[in-house]
Amino acid sequence: MKRERLQLALERLRSDQWKIFEEFASEYLSLHYPNLRTVASASGDKGRDADLFSPDGRPKVVLQYSIASNWKQKIRDTAKRLEIARPSTRILIFVTNRSVLSEADELKQKIFDKYNMALDIHDQDWFLDRASENTVHETASERLAKLIVDPLLSSKGILEHSAPTLTSTEYQAALTFLQLQLEDDTRAKGLTRLSFEALVRTILRNTHSEARMTRTEIYSRIASILPHQHEESIKSFTDSALNRLVKRFLRHWKKFDEFCLTHEESQRVKGRLAEIEIANTKFDEIILQELEKYDNVTEDSDALCELIRFTINNFLLDRGEMFATAVANEKVDRLGFRELEDAVKKTVDLKIPKWSPVRRGNVRNLILEVSNSLLVVPHDDLLRHLRSKADAYTMFAFLGQTPDIQSAAGKMFSHGTIWLDTTIALPLFAETLLEVGHKRFTQMLKAASEANLKLRITPGVIEEIERHMNRCLVYARREQNDWTGRIPFLADSFLRSGQSLAMLPSWIEQFEGLERPEDDLSEYLEKFFGIQRESLEEDELRAPEEVRNIVFETWRSAHDKRRSNDGQELDEISIQRLVRHDVENYLGVVERRRDAGLSPLGYSDWWLTLDRVAIQVDDNLKSNLGRDAPQTPLMSADFLVNCLSFGPVRSRISKESSSFLPVFLEVDFFSELPADLLEEATRIRQESSDLPEHIIQRRVRDHLDAAKRRRGKVTEEGVQFVLDEIDRTVRV
Repeated sequence: MKRERLQLALERLRSDQWKIFEEFASEYLSLHYPNLRTVASASGDKGRDADLFSPDGRPKVVLQYSIASNWKQKIRDTAKRLEIARPSTRILIFVTNRSVLSEADELKQKIFDKYNMALDIHDQDWFLDRASENTVHETASERLAKLIVDPLLSSKGILEHSAPTLTSTEYQAALTFLQLQLEDDTRAKGLTRLSFEALVRTILRNTHSEARMTRTEIYSRIASILPHQHEESIKSFTDSALNRLVKRFLRHWKKFDEFCLTHEESQRVKGRLAEIEIANTKFDEIILQELEKYDNVTEDSDALCELIRFTINNFLLDRGEMFATAVANEKVDRLGFRELEDAVKKTVDLKIPKWSPVRRGNVRNLILEVSNSLLVVPHDDLLRHLRSKADAYTMFAFLGQTPDIQSAAGKMFSHGTIWLDTTIALPLFAETLLEVGHKRFTQMLKAASEANLKLRITPGVIEEIERHMNRCLVYARREQNDWTGRIPFLADSFLRSGQSLAMLPSWIEQFEGLERPEDDLSEYLEKFFGIQRESLEEDELRAPEEVRNIVFETWRSAHDKRRSNDGQELDEISIQRLVRHDVENYLGVVERRRDAGLSPLGYSDWWLTLDRVAIQVDDNLKSNLGRDAPQTPLMSADFLVNCLSFGPVRSRISKESSSFLPVFLEVDFFSELPADLLEEATRIRQESSDLPEHIIQRRVRDHLDAAKRRRGKVTEEGVQFVLDEIDRTVRV
């Protein structure tokens, strides 16, 4: 049986099911302790003791079974009672369904010191590690799983937990089985085949040899999940899926044309559903851990957890729908999709409509803060879970558009060149400060390289990066009180990681030297990211004068506005250079694809940027030129990630890389570090000077995170911070 199925059974034992656990544990332990003797009567806390037979009637080894959540206190109470009732006890074996791991090390020492009694613990992992050792363990595990888990897996609750934003049980089941199918199958399998095999498993999930389902009923049930699709298409794709699955995964009674899952497949599905439920439960635990960092939310933590889980699921569903719609309509006319703020507002309006405006506003800000934190820098396991769920929502959205997902996805580019804007390149340097699982932009470009996409960057963007790093060096060498304005983006990132400001120049030196900094940056980007420097200047010059003027004036107006908001002057030469860089990227890509003759999704050259001014360029071109306006060269980071997951290039990407593709890229990935927080960070570093460097860094990071939470709402500026910084870099 699947380890996860037994794990879920142990975790879901209720306090009134103590006897079931004792019977299960005793069956396990009987092989390890042949002299095991259970005590006849239950103790006051509904636990039951056992001991190892001793000829003198004074057992030295005693076992205590317990499913109490406060297992530490239970152990203390048991040891205290044994000291009086069974003073001969020298070893206490505590048997629990909880996962204890190393949390008991200190307690073991205290029990030994106080009672002269050795403590050994057989916890959840002890049972899981031995589940397949022999038939006795397998039988006991299967009996417990059938009793505790199987009713849960066939209930509505587990499906609702997995897909809380979908109202229909069949929709929730379809989403869950799509998630399983995407995780289990190879990336080489066609998306249409994959999705209909998942739908067939969805419909047949509760079948067995005594409860079969006819082909006609399978058609009808799948049609209810895909109400807008043609009946004949559904029948054709369903028949193909049934034919592929029969014998190995399905049993087919030809006389009645009825189907059911094989016993082996039924067991496998139960195990995989248990894994999904464990992952969903772990997700809730992580949300609660995040909420613990905030003051005055303890009483409402469970309700807030539900709201946050709903928000994130709704956000992933919405992005999946937007991507599927864009592909179906062959339109990539917007940089990003609906923002997280919209998902939060939708949750609050739907779930707590009668709360007061003030309370609703406070809850909305808290949900936004926590959701942003979980999506931007998730734990490794959480990232895999969210990536898998995001792909499932996107697949579900595709099925709402067309049953033939493979044909729809085939419209997307199968090869090409991605040109990187400064807003994409700068985070790559900042991410060298992060752990592997948190490098979202790096992981995205790694997967793009695996898909044989070419990554390019213009000399103008390299120049902007070099100027920005130079500004960071100037900041590091000045007195903090002499600095006017925001801290430069990379310097801000460096300080947030807990590093000392004095080490900033050494960090920058990893990327560029003093003599030929732009060449150094180019070499670094090519060596570590596969990004090559190439000019688009000649391509850009081929653009019609009317188009060039509109593009130039839009970018010029945007840079003027940024400088006006910042309250600082910028010389005309610097302004022209910044505008030229943006115009070169935009029009250079447009001209490179002019003669391609492809659909909007099939172009092989794209400009990857987070700068929303690029949308204004598109709008101005369309309003002035109408149908003569060129197709947008823009690609959002989210769109690229989805293309890597669902486009023709998906088969080239390893499953490992695809599982680490980021979920959230476009909103608030960095923000300004206020001067007073920097002073606090400096103070903490000075107070901790006698500690190892890694501990100092952790203390500074934790303090800055806590200070940010005290300041309340997530910053609304998002990527604008980086854009403003890019404008400022040319002043130094």
